[in-house]
Amino acid sequence: MPHRAFRKLWLNPLQIGLSLAVALGGTAVWIALLPRVASLWVKLLSFWMQWLWPGTAVLLLDRTPVGHWQIPVPYFKVEAGPITGGTWIAIAAVSVLLFVISYRIPVDTQLPYIYLLRAVALIEGSALLYTAIVHRPFPQDASEYCASMLLFGMIFIGVVPGMLGFTFYVFDVSLGRKIALTVLTMAHLTLFIPLQYLAHACILHISLLFLPILYFALGPLVDVIVFIAFYSWGMSWPSSDKIAGYPYTAGSHAAHTARISSRYEN
Repeated sequence: MPHRAFRKLWLNPLQIGLSLAVALGGTAVWIALLPRVASLWVKLLSFWMQWLWPGTAVLLLDRTPVGHWQIPVPYFKVEAGPITGGTWIAIAAVSVLLFVISYRIPVDTQLPYIYLLRAVALIEGSALLYTAIVHRPFPQDASEYCASMLLFGMIFIGVVPGMLGFTFYVFDVSLGRKIALTVLTMAHLTLFIPLQYLAHACILHISLLFLPILYFALGPLVDVIVFIAFYSWGMSWPSSDKIAGYPYTAGSHAAHTARISSRYEN
C-alpha cells in the first residue's frame, strides 16, 4: 500500500459540486447570522460581567477587517493589572521553574510536554525581557486585545465550512453527516469563543504580562485544536459506501480509493 501522501481520491463532478455548495452555503449563512451572533455574544458576556465586574457595559462596535465590510463585535472595558516589580519577579520565577522542570521529565515518554513547558517559559520570558528593556507597556491594551480576538473568532468560524470542504467533504460521507459536522463545529465555537476570551480578560485583570502567553498558547491555537478535534471525530464516522458489506470509516476511504485507482492504473 503506498504512503497516504501519494494516494489519490477520485472525485466525480457531483461530489465536487455538493462539497462546494455546502462550503459556500455554510459561509453565506454565517455571514448572514453575524449580527445575531454578535447580539448573542453581548448577552453571554453581559451575564458574566454582572458577576465579575458589576456595572461594566458590553457594547457593539463595528470593525472593518477588510475593505468596507463592517462586522459588529462586542467590546467591554477591562482594567488590566499593573506591571509591578513583585508581579514581574513572581512570573519570572515561575517561568524559570517551568524551564527547569522540563529537564526533569523523561524524554522517552513525555517529549511533547517538555516542548510545551519550554515554549511557555520562553514566550513568557520574552514578555518579561520586553518590559524590562523597553520600559513601556505592550502596544495593545486588554480591552482592545479581547475585541480583536472576538473579531478573529467570528472570522475563524466563518472559514470552518471552507476548511472542512478541502479536508472532510472530499471523502465518501453522506451529505447529512457533512452538514451535521459543520453545524456542530460552528455551534460549539460560537459558544466557546466568547467565554474563552472572557477568561483571558479575567487573567489580564491580574497582570498585562500574561498577554503574550494568552495569545500564543491559549488563543487562536486552542480554537484550531477544537476544529481538529471535531474533524477527527467526523473522520471516524462510517462512510456512505461499503466494502464487501462491511462499513468502513471516512478515514479508511482513502485507502479503499487507492486500491481502486491502482487497479485502473494496472
